[in-house]
Amino acid sequence: MIFFSNPKITSDKLIEPHYQQTAERIKRSNAKYVLALQDQMRLNYTSHPAKTELGRIGKSGKTEQYGLIQHSVLCVTDKNEPLGLMNVKLFDYEDFDTDIHQHHRSIKDKATRYWIDALVNMRQRLGECQQRIITVADREGDFYEFLHELIVAKAELHSSRETIKNLIAMASISACRLYWLIYIGRTEAAIKADQLFEDFEWKAIYVYFKEKIPQECPMLSEVILRIARLGGYKFTKKGQPPGIKTMWIGFQQFTIAAQMYPNMTVID
Repeated sequence: MIFFSNPKITSDKLIEPHYQQTAERIKRSNAKYVLALQDQMRLNYTSHPAKTELGRIGKSGKTEQYGLIQHSVLCVTDKNEPLGLMNVKLFDYEDFDTDIHQHHRSIKDKATRYWIDALVNMRQRLGECQQRIITVADREGDFYEFLHELIVAKAELHSSRETIKNLIAMASISACRLYWLIYIGRTEAAIKADQLFEDFEWKAIYVYFKEKIPQECPMLSEVILRIARLGGYKFTKKGQPPGIKTMWIGFQQFTIAAQMYPNMTVID
């Protein structure tokens, strides 16, 4: 007890050599992949008579619970061989300013930050590593900042600004092509669908609506009308032609149907 209560001893210094050894075991491992299992557990000392300086970890009914929350990263091979821990953090909710509502706090002022911290710390401790690492988390890890960090770590993407700009550029090109497609469908009545679509694409739209696939390629306008229906368009003799938003929604559904069609067995 004298050793553990010595103010010169810290949990971070105690476990750091273990992290280093775990990193070496990961690098030496001949496993197909290594699973980095992230999770939290609550160490409840509410009823312990000797507890001091422990903060809130949750509630049981209306009763506050006191202790510590442990966030850990345990690494195991594809054959479930434990290689060791790569990160351990202990905290309680008193470490955060709860006077500010959580919806108005930055990620650094929330307990969920430890998911991101663990990922960053593991990456730094591993350094250059050829081993394939797969991060595993439960629903607590399902939030944007953590998932974004995973993507950055894997793909080394641009900044969020550049990523958004790239996405907008591609969406703009797609929107322009769709606008042109609508124009051709309205003005060129003699164009067949196979002049703009592959056979499997226009056939997929008929399968989706459980209609018999035509023996001959239909007109482009017929296919466009069905794409519009996917976007919520209701055809009437006196109605307006489908607009760009309706076509955009329909085209997304059409793309999914077309991708599925080659893997389907169609019976006429």
